[in-house]
Amino acid sequence: MGMSLRQYAKHRGVVPSAVHRAITEGRCPRGPDGTIDPVKADEQWARTTAPTHKSAKPTERKTCALGDVPDFAVSRAERTHYMAEIARLDLEERRGRLLKADDVEREAFELGRRVRDRLLNIPSRVSANLAAETDFKVIERLLIQELRTALEELSE
Repeated sequence: MGMSLRQYAKHRGVVPSAVHRAITEGRCPRGPDGTIDPVKADEQWARTTAPTHKSAKPTERKTCALGDVPDFAVSRAERTHYMAEIARLDLEERRGRLLKADDVEREAFELGRRVRDRLLNIPSRVSANLAAETDFKVIERLLIQELRTALEELSE
């Protein structure tokens, strides 16, 4: 059985204008006949009303007439948590302890390209010297020296 706006205000322990405002804001559902189902309305009121605006009468907050819509307190706590996380990440970035993934990816790609180019240029630089050598120890030493030089240049 539904209640009138005044009956529901008395049930909630609030003034009728508070119930009217809740209906206008969609925080308190009205039935097709204009009455208010107190069970559904209490559930929705508890989930969608700021804790500072709660009525004197405590209500159950376990289920929601709207389905999977979180209550106000949960939403506010999540928002506060994420805002604090964003502030922490911003601070870490400003301190130089955090890098942007795009920047790291670009630097790694450029370094990889320089290593590739440097190593692929070795044969053209030493091929004439290697062709003239018959001693495999000398060939090995020339290759190691060239690889070491290339890697040392890349490390700078």
